[in-house]
Amino acid sequence: MALRWITLFPEVRCAIPGGRRPDQVEDNVAAGELAPFDPGLMQAVAQIDDRHIRGLVHQRW
Repeated sequence: MALRWITLFPEVRCAIPGGRRPDQVEDNVAAGELAPFDPGLMQAVAQIDDRHIRGLVHQRW
């Protein structure tokens, strides 16, 4: 879910997650194929992002 979320930002061209085992790499690739998030879930995640994360990382983009 985190990989899918981060790639929804237009500033993000790609996400390069780590993976030590083949199953981790497969899970990371599958994140791009997830169905769109429910709008209510998107709003809840956006609120958490705004409150706890945005100020720490978004200026680095």
